[in-house]
Amino acid sequence: MKLGKILAGYGTASLVQGATGLLSVPLLIAVLGQRGFASWSLLEPIIAIAAAIALLGAHHGHLHAIVGGRMSVVQSYSLFFRRGAVPAVMVSAGVGAAAATLLGFEPISWEALALAALFLQEAMILLMQFQARALSQAVTYAATIWIRSGLILATLLAAKRLGLALSLQSYVLVALFVSAAALLFVSVGRRAQIKAAFSEREKSHGATTRHIAYGMPLVLASVLSAIVATGDRYVVDGMMSRDELPAYVVMAKLGGALSFASAPINLWWPVARHRHSADKDGGHVFFRAVTPVLFAYYIVAAGALWVACGLLVGRYAPGVAGFDPNALLILLVGGVALGMSAPLSIGTLAPGQTHWTIVAVALSALAGLCSAVLLIPTYGYRGAASATLIAQLVNLVANYMLSQRVQPIALYSQNLLITGICGSALLAGLWMCSYRLPLQIALLFVVVLLFAFLLRREVKILIERA
Repeated sequence: MKLGKILAGYGTASLVQGATGLLSVPLLIAVLGQRGFASWSLLEPIIAIAAAIALLGAHHGHLHAIVGGRMSVVQSYSLFFRRGAVPAVMVSAGVGAAAATLLGFEPISWEALALAALFLQEAMILLMQFQARALSQAVTYAATIWIRSGLILATLLAAKRLGLALSLQSYVLVALFVSAAALLFVSVGRRAQIKAAFSEREKSHGATTRHIAYGMPLVLASVLSAIVATGDRYVVDGMMSRDELPAYVVMAKLGGALSFASAPINLWWPVARHRHSADKDGGHVFFRAVTPVLFAYYIVAAGALWVACGLLVGRYAPGVAGFDPNALLILLVGGVALGMSAPLSIGTLAPGQTHWTIVAVALSALAGLCSAVLLIPTYGYRGAASATLIAQLVNLVANYMLSQRVQPIALYSQNLLITGICGSALLAGLWMCSYRLPLQIALLFVVVLLFAFLLRREVKILIERA
């Protein structure tokens, strides 16, 4: 996969998806109200989790098999329709009932049915996106996100312009319609493959079991990762007033904008890891070069985002009180640690080793939950942000240690250490120069030039081998 395709396809998809997540916040507050926005913020992570669980992890196995040339897209569809459709419906229905209960609806109601349908549609879209990633069809992958994001923003803008106040139930129906439109788009583009899948007889009855065995640990790890990334909002909701949740979710959304930087990397990394592990040196040169480059990349992104958020937050979420720039900075540092977990997960992505990711993220989730319970009552928002940072650091260290145990690669280098020192100095300098925009921009510029000079060889390797 060429770096230009990654930037053009995955990069723009990540940019659009992240921008939609950010731009939709003030619109959701205006259309749903602060309490409705708080309830939607509790539902939002469940949608992604439910879609992955509904597939039982088979989508990860399909990606690995397609990349390795052992499966076609037609075979991928065939396995899902013949072996995975019924479990997907059952899981979606169960999670839909649980989510409805969490939101204050009846577990057996039209709201629960709508949520179940939404989860099932998202599962199908997820499977198709993994197929596109495996085939390096970055534009196909991105087009689904462009359509969904455009429809969401258009609907919210129209509702705000018309002065409509939507209930949470109404917005769930909007999300269901948007998901259906995105699924229809992908299905029309692949109608010949889907038709062929229905007529193809499955040749390997053990394929589904193998794919679930490979992918389910990754799904469980992603569920625990979602708990680490978004669990703090549930603890805040439980230990603080529901009226205080919107301000923290706003900070979490702003901190989550670092996903602009991490999402294309996370989409590209599994495929790159599989390919470069087959290098003559086991990928040693490539992995050693990637680590400090991505570290510098995330540090600069976090610093720039913190500066921008401090200037724009008043316009971004008017009427939501409680914004704490220091809490946001802590969340961004946690985002750097989260981003670096992917390039350090080399051995744990190998076939038969994905279960180790569960161990790492379980430790992280436990550390985050315990820290949140201890810190939030005393320190409020900063306590919640600190708990998230602790969880991400535990995840990073555990991933590295477990990965090295499976596939030892000497990732440490002098430039990695210098990058960390410069990054710490950058964030400290930005904090000391708070609200002095010219000084902050100058500091960012100097550090970027320093990183470019220090890591020039690593950047060259990355570009040549990406």
